Amino acid sequence: VPTLLLLLDNCTNRDILLRALVFAANLKKNVNNKDGTMDQYSESSVFFTLCGDSTAFAQKLASLLHHPDAEVKEQVVRILTQ
Repeated sequence: VPTLLLLLDNCTNRDILLRALVFAANLKKNVNNKDGTMDQYSESSVFFTLCGDSTAFAQKLASLLHHPDAEVKEQVVRILTQ
């Protein structure tokens, strides 16, 4: 999971960054559609990092709100509003 967070950076290639954000947004959407709680995921899982109370993930998303690419910002907003 920490490797995934490393991809969420302003210096990451735009296409790779966009794919990582779309992945995170889709995963978060799927988890939020289920009735399960975060208790079923270990703290080291992708689900917990993307959908739990991950400060590192929130900080990465906040910094990406200033990215020059509109599609990147759109995906960040999509993640934040789910």
